[in-house]
Amino acid sequence: MSDFNRDRWGRPTIIQADGSLKPYTRISSYGQNLENQTGLTKWKLRTMVAGAVARPDLMQLASAHKADDRKLDDLAQQMLDAGGASRAANTGTAIHEVLAQVDQGMLGRDAVPSNFLPYMQAWYDTLDQFGLEVLPEMVELRLVNDHYEAAGSGDNFLMRTSDGKLIAVDKKTGKSISPKPLAYMVQLALYATAVEYDVATGERKALPNVDLDVAYIAHLPAQSDTCTLYEIDLREALKLADLSQAIRVAEKSTPKVAKLVPLAPVSVSPAAEPIVERRALLKSRVGALVEAGHMNTLVAFWPDEVPTFKQSNDQTSAELDKITKIVESAEALHSMPFLPEPQPVQQKPKEGKRSTKKKLDEGHLMDNTDIDALRSTIKALPTAKRKILEAWAKEASESGQSVSLTATPSVRRFEIARAMILLADQPNPLAVVISNGGTGTTVGEALSLLTVDQAIKLYQQLNQ
Repeated sequence: MSDFNRDRWGRPTIIQADGSLKPYTRISSYGQNLENQTGLTKWKLRTMVAGAVARPDLMQLASAHKADDRKLDDLAQQMLDAGGASRAANTGTAIHEVLAQVDQGMLGRDAVPSNFLPYMQAWYDTLDQFGLEVLPEMVELRLVNDHYEAAGSGDNFLMRTSDGKLIAVDKKTGKSISPKPLAYMVQLALYATAVEYDVATGERKALPNVDLDVAYIAHLPAQSDTCTLYEIDLREALKLADLSQAIRVAEKSTPKVAKLVPLAPVSVSPAAEPIVERRALLKSRVGALVEAGHMNTLVAFWPDEVPTFKQSNDQTSAELDKITKIVESAEALHSMPFLPEPQPVQQKPKEGKRSTKKKLDEGHLMDNTDIDALRSTIKALPTAKRKILEAWAKEASESGQSVSLTATPSVRRFEIARAMILLADQPNPLAVVISNGGTGTTVGEALSLLTVDQAIKLYQQLNQ
């Protein structure tokens, strides 16, 4: 029987109704997110230490590859194998395979190798004792459970001779069975409620007359010649399967926690503060480009001598200048304006006339999460509306008071930007701004002269 098609992580890829392929979780591992892995972790650590003692050459290799995570993962697995971890697994796999061949009629009982005879005898003696019969066509079935998006191969569906019902059974060869084997319970629940699956065509076929009340774990410890059946309450097991599924959904859908940024960091010196602010803003803009799918552009533009934000969080001012140019180029290439800082035409100042630029209180700097959310909102606006906002930003800059959040992500500019989005739908935007305290001959100029309180009031009025 052909195995499932699998992706690079070994997950079964299952044919959907529309012909597409979708990776499913292995049924055998579906419920593992419910179990406490402390005991297993300690066993692995002990086994790895034993393997490291037995193989000092692996320790030398580990010393030479301290910074290579993939190489260390490989060496850790080799140490586990050297400590004997794979011996028990290999023995268990061999027991499964020999019994499956006998159950399917591919290997006669008289042809079973002598070292496997005790397991075979214990298996069939137990089945006779409890009135269970092997059906060759119901061994190692390829099963799919679309409700839980899980797939795997079931060891056996045995027939109970008293009523002809099929019972899902899974063989286990470890040292012991836990009193509450949550993962095994989920595994059998998913087998019992699955359908047979054709690997080549994707066709599903319901299993006939399956008992949905009970299933069995058949414990055949590799260290002995016994077989013990443990009964699983499938109704309780399906509740556990639902819980496991809910955890998986939560892991994918729960929003990431937001990092809090102090409004007035005490530990940052005045000289270092602008660099900290610039770095945080640039990281936000880089993140927006990556989220929009433009990682390749950043990689192509990024100079080798400048560390990325993943590599370092201590770029110099000169390096931040280079990153700024990279980000601006990428945003321009992919039309991702964020109230950009227009470059005014250089003019000679008139003699005897001082600059009339007004110094406004910008308020505190906004959190990156709020900036990212606003950036996404502006990016999603229709092109015509975005151009209105860009025109107003240009008017503001030409009047001497920028509203660019790219330059300064302050609360004043944040509130102005939010108001601008709503203001673009107003028939007479200049009058609306002036009625809320703005002054000037253009919308951009009037917006740029709003105080923090006036900008907040304008947004609240437009958002009613």
